[in-house]
Amino acid sequence: RRTYLLKIGSISNIFFSFKYIACIALLPYATYTKDINLKDNLMGKIYLKNKKQLKNLNLAGFTIVELLVVIVVIGILAAISVVSYNGITQRAKIVTLQSDLTNAKTTLSLYQAEHGSYPTNIDMTTGCPTGPIEDTKYCLKASSGNTFTNYFSLSGVTFSIVETNTDGTGYTVTDNTSPVVYVAPSSSTFSYTGDFQTWVVPSNGSYKLEVWGAQGGTYTEAGGKGGYSMGTYNLTAGQVIYVYVGGAGGVSAAGSLVAGGFNGGGQARSSRITTSGGGGTDIRVGGQALSNRVIVAGGGGGGRDAGEQTNLSSVSGAGGGISGNGGSNYSDATLGTARGGRGGTQSAGGASGLRENSETLYEGGLGFGGYTSSSSTWGVGGGGGYYGGGPGSADASGGGGSGYIDGVTGGMMLVGVQTGNGSAKITKQ
Repeated sequence: RRTYLLKIGSISNIFFSFKYIACIALLPYATYTKDINLKDNLMGKIYLKNKKQLKNLNLAGFTIVELLVVIVVIGILAAISVVSYNGITQRAKIVTLQSDLTNAKTTLSLYQAEHGSYPTNIDMTTGCPTGPIEDTKYCLKASSGNTFTNYFSLSGVTFSIVETNTDGTGYTVTDNTSPVVYVAPSSSTFSYTGDFQTWVVPSNGSYKLEVWGAQGGTYTEAGGKGGYSMGTYNLTAGQVIYVYVGGAGGVSAAGSLVAGGFNGGGQARSSRITTSGGGGTDIRVGGQALSNRVIVAGGGGGGRDAGEQTNLSSVSGAGGGISGNGGSNYSDATLGTARGGRGGTQSAGGASGLRENSETLYEGGLGFGGYTSSSSTWGVGGGGGYYGGGPGSADASGGGGSGYIDGVTGGMMLVGVQTGNGSAKITKQ
């Protein structure tokens, strides 16, 4: 009896399994002989009884439509598998973020229990608290692929912290909430805290930077108002930015020393009531040194001490601008003359006012306002800034610190616009 061999051609490895389906369908027509071996079967060879059976089978192979259907089905199954995998991966990332933040909340609570307050600042590189008390026992631990960002504490009474994954997913937790999804604001505002603050850039792009310097201390004459500076700067996701918000100057009791406002305000001491300078406000990129400042708003000089009160000037000792305003003298409203402290410039600190008696006065410098010694008989503090304003002598006011915008593009500065403490704002463009 004659037998004929039909080979079912292989289309590709993807359809290899379909050959076996075809083989099973043809079994009723096949005559098995001793010549058939395992290899032939695996290759899809089938022996048919005669040509008539071959013709009747009408085995023309797979049609284009059938192949397209198979391809579509395989594509759908593959897409479902990918979606399922991505969903599982995303859920795993969220779980690690929530777990990290829950552990961080516990760690910060333990820090509070030992030191009486939450950390006012945390080094985002190490995760360790650096203020008010540095303590490496309470460093925060982030899982692989996660980074803690944007820690904020209001004077150690409350806290909030954000953790993000490399894909941009973020969660946040506070002292009185559980971890929740973090929605990055289009802008971040920074108020005075008495210490520097850190901010982690959420995404690449151009950011508008705005800073307001602090006002000098006020007694019988208002302290010089702080300046304003604005400009844009390109930042990279993950960069740590340092924000220094100036504190307002203070008022001393007679014969006492009063500290200058945070971030460069000049201290003052007098045998009568006197005032200190307001601090400048600045933003630093790439480090915390003065050389890392990219934008600065000058602080105002302290208001006139309790002496003669004629010819007061409403703009004496104002901070900001290319040069801060000088302080006014008790008998002359002309700024920066006689006993009034001189304003800081782009290249030097303000000189002190003319000494009346035995004042011990020190002129302003890079990043700090002029100040008096701790035993001076008279004197008023100068404002902080890029370069600080000079200290005022008896019956005069301190000079204002200068602003700085050379580190940004499209910058502008204003003199004497801010009362009270300074502030800062970063906005994505």
